[in-house]
Amino acid sequence: MDFALFVIFLITDWSIVGISAAVYGGKHRYREGMIFGVHVPESAVLDEDTASLTAHYRKVNRNFYVINLVAGTGAALLSLGHFSIFMIVWTLWLLEFCIVSMGLLTFAHRRMYSLKVSKKWIVGEPVRTVIVDTSVSSVSEKLPFSHWWHLPVILASILALFFLPHLREYFGDSYLRFLLPGAVLLMEAIFWFVHVWYSHRENVVYSNDSKINLAVNRLTKRVWSGMWIASDYLMLLSMAILLIPLAVRGSTTTLELFLFLTIQITVIVLITASILWLENKRNDILSADHSPLLVDDDLYWKNGWYSNPDDKRFFVQDRMCSANFSMNMAKPAAKAITGTITAGTLLLLVWICAVFVRMDFVQPQLSLRGANVEVTAGMYDISFSRDDILEAELLDSLPEEPLRRTNGAATGGYLLGKFYGNQTGECRLYIYRNVRPILAIYLPEYTVFINSKTPGEVEAWYDSLKNPSRSPASSAHESP
Repeated sequence: MDFALFVIFLITDWSIVGISAAVYGGKHRYREGMIFGVHVPESAVLDEDTASLTAHYRKVNRNFYVINLVAGTGAALLSLGHFSIFMIVWTLWLLEFCIVSMGLLTFAHRRMYSLKVSKKWIVGEPVRTVIVDTSVSSVSEKLPFSHWWHLPVILASILALFFLPHLREYFGDSYLRFLLPGAVLLMEAIFWFVHVWYSHRENVVYSNDSKINLAVNRLTKRVWSGMWIASDYLMLLSMAILLIPLAVRGSTTTLELFLFLTIQITVIVLITASILWLENKRNDILSADHSPLLVDDDLYWKNGWYSNPDDKRFFVQDRMCSANFSMNMAKPAAKAITGTITAGTLLLLVWICAVFVRMDFVQPQLSLRGANVEVTAGMYDISFSRDDILEAELLDSLPEEPLRRTNGAATGGYLLGKFYGNQTGECRLYIYRNVRPILAIYLPEYTVFINSKTPGEVEAWYDSLKNPSRSPASSAHESP
């Protein structure tokens, strides 16, 4: 499991760095009449100040991506040890990468805009309203592939995940039988929603020639709609490869896990390749345009984000990546949403790191408090009456059947949280791997399995349950 996590995070880190470098790393080149997202005449490329700025950006940017590729690899390696330490380091690395990568680009954008103003490089007329090509708008619905291609995926998921007998037997009565299929359906529904939303967004006017506008908008919507459809079917295939063996055999082979990861990587590669191919193909079409539409709206992008109080639109196509959309920061709601999402994400990351620290370094404890028995273990504290105990015994190992995690953590070092077994039923695990003995406490609703790294502590817990007067210390302590 630890090695699988390492592979997943390694691929994730490489993908983050690679996609960012591919999408944003070439913004110093003159494309679509812009350098660093700033409209300038083509002659500006030969300007000494422009050449100095682009050369500096290329050097700094190249070093930044190389360093972060190495740092991301090192962060992924930490997942083989304490997961909490890995999560803290990985979170800090991800924040650093996102902030610095966009900071470098924004800094270059602002420098380029200052150069434009100082050298009076005005391109076309300032634009304050949204330009619409009515001939393209009239055939807008015919440009993308139909979003109904997602329907077979949704139906197949419902039939397979909710009605496949082996899968239902594997998940048993635990709520995981709804959680995992629900997660699959949610992802497929998101692909469908994004497809519909992207297909119905406003067409972009690039040229005074309607044929050019039609060609570029058809290309853009076809590529993106086709990418979402393909991603949906690949997601269904990957989940089938992972879940059906679990249902039939109760486990997955290394080959099946490899195929699952390969398909997930294929989805990432597909999205990245689609963005890059679309950018190049669109540049080819526009470079042959003899009547480009020359407008200058850089005033509204001068800070690195879009802010135009005269524009009624809430979302606009992003200046740095045409596949993205930016909020109009002149709208109070855009500022509120951005602040809320930023604060919420930071708080969530801090909370997740704190949870894993407790899991890794705070040892579960069992104590008697009057007639109640308490097990303390971070998020998974439980308590029950001693009178509810049906039986307690010491075991050398866990039951010899797959215990499926429904809510908790399963690492190479420990099993913690809620699990389910077809024969054992609902259970709570507070287990360090390869540590004996294990105390099993059988309750009407579930079974508790707990052990300790402290020699003799499990036996003391067992004795205290058999003889309440011999209660163990109730205070929790950290594991060595």
